[in-house]
Amino acid sequence: MPNGHLNVHRFGDGGPSVMLLHGFTLTGAMFEPIADRTDLSLHAPDLPGHGKTTVEPTFDGAVKSLALYLQDHGPMPVIGYSLGGRIGVQVALDHPDLVPLLVLISASFGIEDPQRRADRADRETALAQSIRTGTIEGFIDRWLTHPVAAPCGLDPATSAWDRSVRLENTVEGLAAALEGLGQGKQDWLGDAAQTLPMHVVSVTGSRDATYGALAAAWCAAADPDGPSRCHVVVPRAGHNLIVEQPDHIAPLIETLVTPDNT
Repeated sequence: MPNGHLNVHRFGDGGPSVMLLHGFTLTGAMFEPIADRTDLSLHAPDLPGHGKTTVEPTFDGAVKSLALYLQDHGPMPVIGYSLGGRIGVQVALDHPDLVPLLVLISASFGIEDPQRRADRADRETALAQSIRTGTIEGFIDRWLTHPVAAPCGLDPATSAWDRSVRLENTVEGLAAALEGLGQGKQDWLGDAAQTLPMHVVSVTGSRDATYGALAAAWCAAADPDGPSRCHVVVPRAGHNLIVEQPDHIAPLIETLVTPDNT
């Protein structure tokens, strides 16, 4: 059993239950726009290293804490955004009985090439060290200048809200999350994920060429006689399509997780 507390944001009541896993520098609060636009019962934990969760930020700790929560609250579809998608894949691989549907939003399956993975780990270690030398405000503002991380086309109020969610984190928590949960620390899961027994839906924004290409290639490589692997492209959206296009992504999620689709 993992040490520490898993803090879970709860939104909605009475609709189908769904677990949503956020991305790096965010918290479960990032899914509030989905809650405002659906009748789903949302379970959105702060991942280890983020928000108020105190579970050690390792893949083993993250997967075990999420699996225990799913065991306590019943199997439910898992929707993972970016970092949350990579963790969601591992949860589904280790506990397929707990995940009737897996939806990956702007997510990869890790890095296939060992040398590129090692190089990424070195960069993540250096970034973690850099994070520790400054303030959370300074790091978040630098992070939001990254072309992938920065949401596109937000109005000032939404942009301020997005930043405020990220500021719920700490310097040490994010540094530890990079060291324990970064892409450089995770095995390549693309081949193993093709064996998953549940339907897997990959969702990317039309302006997110990198992750869109990864999702399309993975879905195209699937066994046509196996469970479906579907790629959905959301128009006028980049990497963080949840906050960029909530009016499009919320009904899409609601459609995907209704009982007839799981």
